[in-house]
Amino acid sequence: MKTASNFWNSQPNKNKAFVIIVAGLVVASTFYSGLFQKSSAVRAFEKATTHRIVGNCDAFVQYVASDTDVWRQRCVSEKERHLRVLPIKEFEVLRSQYERQSGKAFLQVELTREKESYVVNYEMIKMGSGWKIANEIK
Repeated sequence: MKTASNFWNSQPNKNKAFVIIVAGLVVASTFYSGLFQKSSAVRAFEKATTHRIVGNCDAFVQYVASDTDVWRQRCVSEKERHLRVLPIKEFEVLRSQYERQSGKAFLQVELTREKESYVVNYEMIKMGSGWKIANEIK
């Protein structure tokens, strides 16, 4: 019966090097794929929030996965300052996390309205080739 140590000892050095290189490439590609997905989710959120800040509500809801009417109304209320809703002035993504198994990204964002800043968590989901805001996590 062959064991793992027998396999490594019986193979020429070329085969060992090939196996190690392939394993390394698989690990590296998995790592970089996760980084790419995470940065793509952050970029999509930044684009969506920029549209929301400038009051382009139609473009903003293109980045929303569900409840688009609710999100559009929020955007319009901020744009027109209905019900004393203060618009978002600035935002900063503080943290981001990507879960490969679920295809979700979670963002912790600091929003600033006038002089008040607060932290909000968002869930992003992969839809097709892009990312969309699934919901605000409270």
